[in-house]
Amino acid sequence: MTSKMDSKFIKTIFVLYCLVLAYILFFYRMGSEIGCTYIEWITNMISPIPFWSFYDFFTTPIITAEYTLSFIKNIIGNLMLFMPMGFFLPHLLKKTRQFKYYIILICIIVLSVEIIQLFTTLGMFDIDDVIFNVAGAALGFFLSKRIESAVKRHRVNK
Repeated sequence: MTSKMDSKFIKTIFVLYCLVLAYILFFYRMGSEIGCTYIEWITNMISPIPFWSFYDFFTTPIITAEYTLSFIKNIIGNLMLFMPMGFFLPHLLKKTRQFKYYIILICIIVLSVEIIQLFTTLGMFDIDDVIFNVAGAALGFFLSKRIESAVKRHRVNK
């Protein structure tokens, strides 16, 4: 009975997490004017060069505190955004308990999000976002495994 309750609880929290994630990824900037044609938007809102944000940050001649904070928030936010998936997916989908299946699914999800953001004009396709989202999800996976292992050891030693 406890495992069924645990499973329902995890599913409920996962749904809530997905709703917050959808809001952040798709609805937070909704209603913004794009100020150009759709084709111009698509071509201007693709950032395909890995770690361009780092290059841009470190080569900008005048860096304000606001720009620095924005840069740091972007990196930390992108790392943390998909980190909870490392706990949820392996609990909800047995196959994702193996890292290779987990990371493939995460890559599909993150790439889908970036493509949807681009084509719906709700954001841009930024390869740095993909890299940091996937890295955060991988970190979440390994942290979750580490915590589960520590909890099991604690229960055995009790």
